[in-house]
Amino acid sequence: MPVSCPVCGELGEVLCDECADSLLEPMKFEYSDFDVYAGAFYEGDIRQVILDLKYEGLKAAGKILGLKLANLFERPDIDLLIPVPLHTGSERDYNQAYEIASGLGACWNIKVRDDLCSWRHIVSRHATLSKAEREELTPEDFKIKADKIKNLKAALVDDVCTTGTTLRCLARACSQAGAEVNSAYVIAKA
Repeated sequence: MPVSCPVCGELGEVLCDECADSLLEPMKFEYSDFDVYAGAFYEGDIRQVILDLKYEGLKAAGKILGLKLANLFERPDIDLLIPVPLHTGSERDYNQAYEIASGLGACWNIKVRDDLCSWRHIVSRHATLSKAEREELTPEDFKIKADKIKNLKAALVDDVCTTGTTLRCLARACSQAGAEVNSAYVIAKA
């Protein structure tokens, strides 16, 4: 089956440049302990592209979106990018957050490390969790390789920020392990 842009339908394009550019604009959301930089609100065409990235095997769109997101913001003063880990038991054979981070990292010349953190236990797909269930997450839900992250400055990467709980908990877990995490980059804010 030939590939085509999920927005305009152009054949031979996973996500064409013109559509990718039209989907994103810089946004910043401030939380009490860190900032989230996003490229869109989770609606319309970008929502569908993210769903295709996650559930329809449109893996290559992740790096494209990451590159486009990187062009919206100044390069942060950090040592590495940490993608939110794929939840344990996922049917996906790739982590969409890693794919996005790889685009950001390539543009900004920042190392991406997807081996530094993992979930301690099985967590349901976050798309299925209520706000109350999301807010039950804690930094202890993550296992961090402290010996690999101590004294480093990092930013987190994910596809969508809904309540910010996952990002806050992962940031705190990394901080408890000795890293400095003050920001996150996401494609969309729900």
